[in-house]
Amino acid sequence: MPTVYYASNRRVSAKELTKIEKGKSEREKQTNNKTPYLSICKDLTIIGIWVSWIGGAPAFQIFLQYGPTYLNKVLHYEVASTGFATAVPFLLALIIKVVASPFYNVVTFISEKARLVVFTIGSQGTMAVCFIVLALIPTDRAFIGWCAYAFAVGFSGLNCVGMFKCAQMVSRQYMGFIMAVLSIINSLSVLILPPFVSYMVPTNSPEEWAMVFYIICAIVVVTNGFFCFVCKSEPASWTRDEEDDESNGSV
Repeated sequence: MPTVYYASNRRVSAKELTKIEKGKSEREKQTNNKTPYLSICKDLTIIGIWVSWIGGAPAFQIFLQYGPTYLNKVLHYEVASTGFATAVPFLLALIIKVVASPFYNVVTFISEKARLVVFTIGSQGTMAVCFIVLALIPTDRAFIGWCAYAFAVGFSGLNCVGMFKCAQMVSRQYMGFIMAVLSIINSLSVLILPPFVSYMVPTNSPEEWAMVFYIICAIVVVTNGFFCFVCKSEPASWTRDEEDDESNGSV
C-alpha cells in the first residue's frame, strides 16, 4: 500500500509514520511521483518477470478451466467425485502459500537471489514435470494422474515467494504497474485458452491432451528459464532518487 495513504491519514501518528517510511527513498515518499514507464519496460528483470508469467498463467489456467473436464473425460472420474478431486489441489495450493512465506524467511543460508530462483524452480519446475507425467500416464492409472494434477496446482502456490516476490523486491513502489501487466497477461491467457483447447482437443482423447501438456510444458520451461537467468533481488535504479544514487556513488 502506498506511503501516501498512511501519510495523509489523521489516525497515523508521526512516530508510526517514521517507522513506516524507514528505509524508503525520498522518491518513494513523494505524493506526486511519476511512474517511469519506459525505464520499467526496458528493465531486463521486469521483462523476465512478465515473460515468466506468460508461461505460468496459462499453465495454471489450464487446470482452473479444464481440470474437471480432464478428470472426467480422460481419467474417467465420476461426475460426483470430480468436484472433490478438483478442489483438493487448490486447497493444497492455499496451504503451500501460507507456509511458503515463513519458510522463505527461515532459509537464510543461501542468498536472496538463490532463494528466488529455487522457489521459482520449485513452483514452475514441478508444474512442468507434472505436465510430462500427465502426458505419459496411461488412463488406467487415474490416481497417479490425479496426483500429478494435484502437485502441479499445489506447487504453483510457491510462486508467491518466487517470481512475485522478485517483482516486489525489484519494483518496490511501482509494483502496481508490474501487477497491472501481469493481470493483463493472465486475462489474455483466459481468453486464448478456450479456442486453443477447442482446436487441440476436439474429442477429448488422451493423445490430444498429451500434446496440449507438451506444448504448455515447453512454454513453462523456456519462459521460466529466462526468468531464472535475469532474476535479481536488489531494487532497480529507477526506484531510487538522485540523492540516493549520488550517495551510493560517493561511498
